[in-house]
Amino acid sequence: MRLEFLVLFFVFFTLVSISVTRGQNHDMQASPVVTSSPHVLTEYRTLANDLELIHVRSEAFTASTLVARWSFKPALELELAGKGHGLARCISEKLSLDSVAWEEAATWQIHPDGAVIQGPMDSTLSGWNQDFLDAIMHPPLEAIWPAVQEHWLEKWDAENTPVMPAIARVKSHLLFGPQHPYGELHFPRTIEAISASEIRAYHTDYWHPNNSQFYWFTPMEVEDIPSSWVTQLESWKSREVQPSAVTAPGRPRSIKSAIIDRNSDSVGVCLAHILRMKPDHPDATALDMIRHLLSQSTTTEVEIDADPLMGSFSIAWNSTPSVAAREVRGVLNAMRERVNGSLSEGAMDSLRASYLLSQTALNLDWPKQSVHDMAPQDVTWVQNVNDLDSIVQTIQASDLQRVAINYLRPKNLHLILDGNRSDLEAVAREFSPEDELLFFNPQGRQMSNYGPVPAGLLAADVIDSFYEACGGVASFESLRSAIREGTMVAGGAMQMNVKISETYGVGNRTSYSIEGQAMMEYILRPGQGISIQMGQQRPMNSSEYRRYEQGLYAGYLLHLEDLGLACEVVGTAQRNGAELLVLELRHNGKLEQTLFFDTQTHLLMSTTEERTGPTGPIILTIEYEDYRTFGGLTFPTQIARRSNNQRMDFTIESIDLNPRIDQSIYSWE
Repeated sequence: MRLEFLVLFFVFFTLVSISVTRGQNHDMQASPVVTSSPHVLTEYRTLANDLELIHVRSEAFTASTLVARWSFKPALELELAGKGHGLARCISEKLSLDSVAWEEAATWQIHPDGAVIQGPMDSTLSGWNQDFLDAIMHPPLEAIWPAVQEHWLEKWDAENTPVMPAIARVKSHLLFGPQHPYGELHFPRTIEAISASEIRAYHTDYWHPNNSQFYWFTPMEVEDIPSSWVTQLESWKSREVQPSAVTAPGRPRSIKSAIIDRNSDSVGVCLAHILRMKPDHPDATALDMIRHLLSQSTTTEVEIDADPLMGSFSIAWNSTPSVAAREVRGVLNAMRERVNGSLSEGAMDSLRASYLLSQTALNLDWPKQSVHDMAPQDVTWVQNVNDLDSIVQTIQASDLQRVAINYLRPKNLHLILDGNRSDLEAVAREFSPEDELLFFNPQGRQMSNYGPVPAGLLAADVIDSFYEACGGVASFESLRSAIREGTMVAGGAMQMNVKISETYGVGNRTSYSIEGQAMMEYILRPGQGISIQMGQQRPMNSSEYRRYEQGLYAGYLLHLEDLGLACEVVGTAQRNGAELLVLELRHNGKLEQTLFFDTQTHLLMSTTEERTGPTGPIILTIEYEDYRTFGGLTFPTQIARRSNNQRMDFTIESIDLNPRIDQSIYSWE
């Protein structure tokens, strides 16, 4: 959705007088201003079921457009991804069947979070009105879904694999991640898994009158919302909407590059980052002025999408392999100029005039084209329809720079390139390290960065070979306990003593101390754990517990099912002259850890994982070196942990196998 529509009709501020009043509980109020110029009148009304009706009238309007929108965040759909889109398609299909009986034509677009329909000003319930409201208020019949599902699957490739739809899908996946409802993607297999009852359940869960707003745009002579509409909508029962528990997405600490590989001589380019701004934020207009200024500041014709409702900011354009890198640098420089520099007063005056003029140009054909160009959420401009001109005039150069600093992220974004991989890898490497590049196919599926998997090789084979090389699977499985002692150096300076006591299946206690004084401790029992720092005790959350849970097992890779993990061999890699086998561990479908095993020694050489920290993603890499034998079993004794710009080096000096350990050390109050 495009932010320019959020300020739709702000153009009228330089031309017209506007009156806006708010009414509640069936009372409609309005104070039109007499003027010879076209004007906009906005009237608000709330029904008994808390549905909000907003009637927007203007002498400039020549058609009737009804916009329905919902405010909710859906839960993850996981293996049924696409239910919201399926509901939208079912409702659109119902309207197609109903429209055969309509005396006059209407056009519509249905979305998972709303709908837009345009038709004649028919105030009766004999045309599109009744059918449209009925389709919105009630779940579609189950009989509609099989045909809709079949048609959707037939058109899936044509709808989702062209350049810009493919970029949009990958952009959402990268910005929000697969564990966020905005980041999970639907595929043919997930669509096939959706039943008609689940489509109906999606409507029941999310489409309620008490979380919806209906906007009706009409010519000025249409004075009232039809009473028949009100009667029909008031019969719609309100229901509680369950909030969706999703984690806020983080932003990358640098520029992350991804390539959508397709056989093409042209290139689609997109720069995107998370946008943390509410649609009604006081800085929304300043941000839109920055969007407008950026579109004028680049030599490339770009499309800029600032979407506070979705929470993303993106700049996209078409290019060629020979100039793509130069154009990316130009757009990034334009973003940096807004962050680092301030416009002169003359430039600000020019921007204000240009910005208001651009809004005029956008609205010349509205609402004639609204069904095609406007999404349901693009109506929030009505909230500030009185104030745009004064807002624009009061925004200063310092305000633009402040907003740019707060919301533009030229150093922390995703670069997405769509085209021939062989042409684009050099472009991507200019902005991101080679080993961090991501690759996708046009369907939006992430492709492996690694070489082919050896024929017939299973993850269990690699894991068994690792433990056999370290003393034998049976020997690790028979271990009852162990105590490891050594040192930890953080940042090349501070050194702590480390003691890890493990009674397998019972508990794990890891202590960091300086001169005998405990600084940090982590204690686990099956299903629960605590951390103690400088004497302050707190329980572990679920994600923290999962990170330490492997310490309850002598050979945790032999107990992946107990840990809720699935493992797969995903390919081979070359590092420091050695060939490595690459395995991935996943928890509930989400990548949790990547492991690298030497094909010759069978030893585990390193692991990588991505965690979400308070300031964004954290890439943790652990390297295992200097394997030594203690009591017949072999363990790494030099362990280096690197996360972003921090490094910790562990040296294991002794390992005592099967010692007697007082199990009370795993207890806490």
